[in-house]
Amino acid sequence: MQLKGGCLCGAVTFNLQGDASSFYVCHCSRCQKSTGSAYASNLFVRNAKLAWDKGKDKCVDYQHAGTRFGKRFCTHCASPLPRVIDEKNNVIQLPAGSLDGDQDFEPTAHIFTEDKKCWEDKLSQTKQWPGLPA
Repeated sequence: MQLKGGCLCGAVTFNLQGDASSFYVCHCSRCQKSTGSAYASNLFVRNAKLAWDKGKDKCVDYQHAGTRFGKRFCTHCASPLPRVIDEKNNVIQLPAGSLDGDQDFEPTAHIFTEDKKCWEDKLSQTKQWPGLPA
């Protein structure tokens, strides 16, 4: 599978080849803090080949001390970007929102649901607008 994506400001773009093995929606408190949202949506790609089309020098890695939690992001707009999480097996953590276009990936599971915000279950019942509310 071939995937393309980048950051919000366009300073970083990438393409990725590999096999998407899982797609987790993570509700842990660290993902909430690092995204500013209720959860993070990450694909995990095995046998991955990641190529930076532009902006590799604009990427910064953060590793949370004493944990396995980390992220890569653009220094200009702070958008999350793909990062290697297992060099031995060539596994990439790919923030789903960093991909261009619309992909039809089936989420594998919601994880760390014990940290889920109490209002999340109400989202599907909330009024929806196709754009900015009038």
